[in-house]
Amino acid sequence: MAKKNVVTSRNLSTVMDRLKVYALETKDESRQAFCDDLNRFLDDLSDQDAFGTEGQCDPRGDQR
Repeated sequence: MAKKNVVTSRNLSTVMDRLKVYALETKDESRQAFCDDLNRFLDDLSDQDAFGTEGQCDPRGDQR
């Protein structure tokens, strides 16, 4: 069985740095698709109050 790469609390910072580089180096339409997917993911988290009941801790900005 092949080793599966996973994000952990120990490698989260490195993965996020690499993800940022990847997103910024892609073509405009791919970059926008990435942003759209990320927004949907963050919206789902926000719907579950992951960023506070009023979205005050949303990484995209305060949603109040």
